[in-house]
Amino acid sequence: FLKNLPADWYLVSAHDVASAKPFVVDVRQPDEYAKGFIDGAVNIPLRELAVSLQALPPTNTNTVVVSDTGHRSALGMAVLQNDPPLARQTGESRFLPLKALMGADIITLHVPLSRTGPDATYHLFDAARTGAMKPGSILINASRGAVVETAAIRSALLEKHLAGAVLDVWEKEPAINAELLSSVTIGTAHVAGYSLDGKVNAVRMIYRALCGYLNMQPTWAGWDKLPAPATPNIPLPAQSGRREEILQKAVGHCYDIELDDRLLREMLAQPEDRRASYFMKLRTGYRMRREFFATTVDVPPGQREIGNALKALGFCVV
Repeated sequence: FLKNLPADWYLVSAHDVASAKPFVVDVRQPDEYAKGFIDGAVNIPLRELAVSLQALPPTNTNTVVVSDTGHRSALGMAVLQNDPPLARQTGESRFLPLKALMGADIITLHVPLSRTGPDATYHLFDAARTGAMKPGSILINASRGAVVETAAIRSALLEKHLAGAVLDVWEKEPAINAELLSSVTIGTAHVAGYSLDGKVNAVRMIYRALCGYLNMQPTWAGWDKLPAPATPNIPLPAQSGRREEILQKAVGHCYDIELDDRLLREMLAQPEDRRASYFMKLRTGYRMRREFFATTVDVPPGQREIGNALKALGFCVV
């Protein structure tokens, strides 16, 4: 339904809603909706939208999509979350059992590696779990290599049960499986968390915690002397093309992940006894990468949809 909305849909005020009387669909979770909503809005959580089409009007109806930050409506994605410890701690309904995520188009993993306990993650995605994923879906692992069983993911790719896999982490690093590397869509050398902003923020957190322990007032923010990104500004032409192409180009301007993939695949040309050291060279000699918020995108008038999508990805949009 969201994909069929007109390309010129835009942010509206409460006055616009009251005067135009459009169909209002609120895609937040029920607990978010209960904290405040527009009178007459229909609450359909985004993850349920695809199976609730009968509750929606024809696609030529004036429609307002409400979400808490605009991210869900801007990207038209249903984000399903699984976090058992946090679910137990908060009781929030947005956290789902892992089984409920198996029908997703993309599953991305960001968990610690644990071998024991109620939330063990070692080989969390083994042959059974990988086989339960939606046929034609994509698996992304940016957590720890042993969360995904090498033989299971390689088999799922060779048998084309999965459409692709993006791996930043691997079992038995740095001696990673060469056959799996040959099978994945994109492979990188355990560098996903290495943005400069992320590292500075980690130092800043430690610094502020130490200041608190010593009862000192923090005086260092950590952001004032960072080098500029490789592409500090991206101007969009008035006729920019399809949204997906624009987003891909914007991300590519900031960082060329395909270069990381090509460099890692060059490991396959190395003698077997040198592959581990080659992997470590890539992991420790990574290129500088700034987060998207360090780059400003100039969005021309009439491209509000593109601007909203870029904001949802974290870019600074003007």
